Amino acid sequence: MKFTNNINNLRNIITYWALIGVGLLILLLLINVCGIAFDNINYNVPYIPYELIQFLMPVIVFNFLPYCELKSAHITFDYFAERFEKRVILLLSLIKSTIIILISTYILHQMIYGMIDYYSFGYETVIMSIPIWLSYPPILISLFLLILAAMINIKEEIS
Repeated sequence: MKFTNNINNLRNIITYWALIGVGLLILLLLINVCGIAFDNINYNVPYIPYELIQFLMPVIVFNFLPYCELKSAHITFDYFAERFEKRVILLLSLIKSTIIILISTYILHQMIYGMIDYYSFGYETVIMSIPIWLSYPPILISLFLLILAAMINIKEEIS
């Protein structure tokens, strides 16, 4: 019972993490629209919205990955798996979740080193001087949640 509650809590965390991504996407859209409108009034080039898009868009994309995995919206075998029996479909789903765990773990490992490098060298965005390493922690959290979502799928497929 307690294990099921933990899984439900983790599902809620993953869902809220995706909703944070939705909020960031709406915020980025509003900043972009306002920036372009303001810059067209003043006849300037819209640099700041472009830089924010470049900075926030990877964070937004990674925010959606755990939710997509939780809902099995990443890779589907529906078209090909119609002809297979249930055991084959289950095996394909287990292989898919295992591959996602392995790839996500590798990417998480490499992204940690990337964040350390960007922090060490002090790289910043050109115009707004935002430290680039600040976009890494939410991406690392997303990758960790992606691994947990794949583990939830494996647990549910086995039981």
